Amino acid sequence: MNTVDQTMADKLSAFFRTQPTVDKAWLFGSCARGEATPESDVDVLVRFQVNARVTLLSYASMQHKMEQLLNKRVDLVEDGRLKDFARESAEADKVLIYDSNE
Repeated sequence: MNTVDQTMADKLSAFFRTQPTVDKAWLFGSCARGEATPESDVDVLVRFQVNARVTLLSYASMQHKMEQLLNKRVDLVEDGRLKDFARESAEADKVLIYDSNE
């Protein structure tokens, strides 16, 4: 993780360890490319466990908790739900920050 803010990645990784519905999580966008400014939001891509039951409330709660943890706006996106125009760019610069199998 040369370009990623390691402190941010560590905080998010620790957070995801408390989220049993999350299988994997990645940073993407400016934070993953090392181009984030103090005003930048944090783009997080998550893959949920296959049989996870994720409600709108639990999804919003997860996003809110990350925003409190980082004191930054967080854009939380479920894997497979990126818009076509953003998918290629996100795939190119995403950085794995959590894997439930590790």
